Amino acid sequence: MLYTGEVIDKSLKSVTHIDGTCRFQTVDTDNKYFYDLLKEFEKLTGHSVLLNTSLNIAGKPIMSFREDAKDYFENSPKI
Repeated sequence: MLYTGEVIDKSLKSVTHIDGTCRFQTVDTDNKYFYDLLKEFEKLTGHSVLLNTSLNIAGKPIMSFREDAKDYFENSPKI
């Protein structure tokens, strides 16, 4: 499920939008693969949050191949 809510934990800067909210998804045992992954990650790190992000350029689809990412980094403007 996808939700939007206010971020309470201020250490989660990488997932927090400028307005203090984030889009989050919940995972339960119906999705055993991701549920088990999150539980193991929490055991190893003490954190039950994973950041899932995509690499894309406005107007283009999400990059799916190494070649796409390499081309992006080699040809994008340097900031």
